[in-house]
Amino acid sequence: MTRFIRLVAVMLALLLAGCSHTTNRDDARPQAWLQPGTRVTLPPPGITPAIRAQQLLTGSFKGQTQSLLVMLNADENKVTLAGLSSVGIRLFLATYDDTGIHT
Repeated sequence: MTRFIRLVAVMLALLLAGCSHTTNRDDARPQAWLQPGTRVTLPPPGITPAIRAQQLLTGSFKGQTQSLLVMLNADENKVTLAGLSSVGIRLFLATYDDTGIHT
């Protein structure tokens, strides 16, 4: 009888120990700082259906008109944003995938 009680106690302890362990998947997700002291966990980059878009942005700065062609490619694996000058020179490229944001 004592052996049975010990067995039940051990099984109960194992059950409780298993239930108390939680996995925090947010630790595996990339994080970004919005401002000092404010960090957010980024959502998965997957977008379906895939998006391919471009837009010409034009603005004035100190009396001069400037243009920026922005291109967006997004699918289930990554999101890519590129900025091109009016003559097609790449000014920036930012990619977001499962490992984080890359520039």
